[in-house]
Amino acid sequence: MAVMRYTLIDNSGTISFIAPWNTLKALVAGCSRKPAPEDLLSLLEAASKYDSGLQEYVLNGLAVFDEHFRSAGQDKTELSPQLEKELRELLAKSSDIPERPPVAEGEIFGQPQEEEVEITYEELLEKQKQLRGVALSRHPVLRVTDDDTRRESLEPVKIGLVIINIPAKRIIQVQNSYGVLKRSDRGRYFENGQPTDRLYFYRLPSAWSLLP
Repeated sequence: MAVMRYTLIDNSGTISFIAPWNTLKALVAGCSRKPAPEDLLSLLEAASKYDSGLQEYVLNGLAVFDEHFRSAGQDKTELSPQLEKELRELLAKSSDIPERPPVAEGEIFGQPQEEEVEITYEELLEKQKQLRGVALSRHPVLRVTDDDTRRESLEPVKIGLVIINIPAKRIIQVQNSYGVLKRSDRGRYFENGQPTDRLYFYRLPSAWSLLP
């Protein structure tokens, strides 16, 4: 299953989600738009112009996470200042993030997967809805709220982990088996999880850092 983890940071906090490989270029293309996205919502909105189901998947996934979070007896979802400080310090030195072997998709959803198959946003969201009572860190879409979710947000899945720090304009490829991510490239529009015959082009502004 060609999925990877995407962890996004803005001034309000950190979210992390598992999504198909094509989401990577859509997010980078979203970063390249003018005016530059300033927060999670504006980046997701920009990226969804290239991948129509992305924003709906992430926002709905966060709604499910919040519902499960409250049902687990929690009364707030803000990341503690200390955890946020530690995460930002870690991301300030990308070389300090250890490269880990990809996590098997079956480990995430609690069942073995013998064949590599594509998965849609709808299927990922349906899996999330079924996870009530399961550790919140195992959700396909999550907020970083404690040590467990922070560790999960830094864990590569299948083909990798990419972290986007929006205020700092930094894209960190912790692990990327998808392919070479270029500052200027083209990608294919996706609609409802399906590729189209239309292509888009992007050029990442010089203000953005692309690491490594």
